[in-house]
Amino acid sequence: MPLTAPTTALAGIARLHLRVRAPTNPGQELRVCGWLPQMGGWKPEKALLMHTRADEYPFWTVSLDLLLSELKESIKYKYLIVGKGYSQWEDAIADRSIACEHKAGGTLAAGLHTHVDDGEFNRLQRVCTYVRDTHQRQAPKSGVMAS
Repeated sequence: MPLTAPTTALAGIARLHLRVRAPTNPGQELRVCGWLPQMGGWKPEKALLMHTRADEYPFWTVSLDLLLSELKESIKYKYLIVGKGYSQWEDAIADRSIACEHKAGGTLAAGLHTHVDDGEFNRLQRVCTYVRDTHQRQAPKSGVMAS
């Protein structure tokens, strides 16, 4: 059964949207790697693939549904560029971090879309916006899901 905005909020689900500017070479892709299982659990081979389009490049995006009851600490992550026989981690900056504030109006509140524009690859700069959830979607069965 699809979740409406009030049901999504009651279910304790937040949607996180990540965006970063990362010029790549043909055949390369961008991934986000962090402690969350769908971000690969810090294993680059399991990192979450990000997406871009010709009209958006060099900006890459990905969205994740987060079950807030399973988030006990800040979400830590980095971006990496991967290609055949090549990988480049963000090595000039510390881990990126998003605080898990679950209360109403918090960074990752239930029923809220949190948009994080992380600026440039390998440079720490960020803009966050928060949008009330008006979309219908299925609740994840457990943990978090990428879309």
